[in-house]
Amino acid sequence: MVGATPERENLEERLKQYETKIAALEETVARLAEGIRAGFPALHYPEPIANALAREQSTAHYHGRFFSILDAGEACVKYVAAVIIAVTSPGQTAGVDASSLLGKPIALGAWAALIQSSLDRLSRTNTHVADHMRESLFGPGGRLTPPARFLVSELVTLRNRERGHGASQPEGVYEGLYRRYASSVHDSIKALGLSRFPLARVELIDVARELIRYDLRILLGPSPVGKIERVVSRVLVPLGETCLWDGAGGLISLKSIVTYRACPMCGLEHTFFLDQATSQVTKYHTHSGNHRAEGPPLDWVVSVAEKDVT
Repeated sequence: MVGATPERENLEERLKQYETKIAALEETVARLAEGIRAGFPALHYPEPIANALAREQSTAHYHGRFFSILDAGEACVKYVAAVIIAVTSPGQTAGVDASSLLGKPIALGAWAALIQSSLDRLSRTNTHVADHMRESLFGPGGRLTPPARFLVSELVTLRNRERGHGASQPEGVYEGLYRRYASSVHDSIKALGLSRFPLARVELIDVARELIRYDLRILLGPSPVGKIERVVSRVLVPLGETCLWDGAGGLISLKSIVTYRACPMCGLEHTFFLDQATSQVTKYHTHSGNHRAEGPPLDWVVSVAEKDVT
């Protein structure tokens, strides 16, 4: 460089070295971030599924890992069924779509059967959430996709067969079961794209004319991970309601079939699934600690029960 002093040349050389180091650090950080995302897939899933997958990663015993993937698959089946009911039912009612879930405690097979019979209802519902669910669950000719078929058929059979043993078999048996089914559970849950429309709870409502401003707690990842998003919508959803957010201004109530609430047994907040619905009481279950809770009867359950009586 013409006219450059030794001091200037040394400074430029050091700057080049710093630029090289910064570029290398940026690349390292990017690889670490990608590794974190790849190594902790639970961060991308709705809270009830994410909690089960997080337990799978945190236990050293194969029986714990195996029962965790069973919980993740079971939570996925219930969650998908709840979303189908929510997106295909008008207003704040659940109607006939959920009538098969009323009365006695709900078996996993009942949730699975609702998914299997949902093609017509999803096809008649003209929303992008319903379209996504239909395309994820059903292929050409109305057949279930391989991931959906695994969850509603093979996993349900596996869960009903193995859950009754209560970890009473040798560890080697659970190692074999885990190695055989873990990838199928992970791949099937991933294929459904459930993080596209986040699970959320309404934390704050500010009504301004026809627009409603919500603060939503986004329930992706293991509890209590969750950020607050400010959303403006024309849809009226009650305070404390657990809902599906379409990423824009659409909120879909899950009608208390899925609810994020404080657990009366441990005091922590978890996602609970409807376990039994009658006109007298509502019972819930969460895979977090296998805890249970009760609540008053749901309005749509009472209305369906009264309709069946008449």
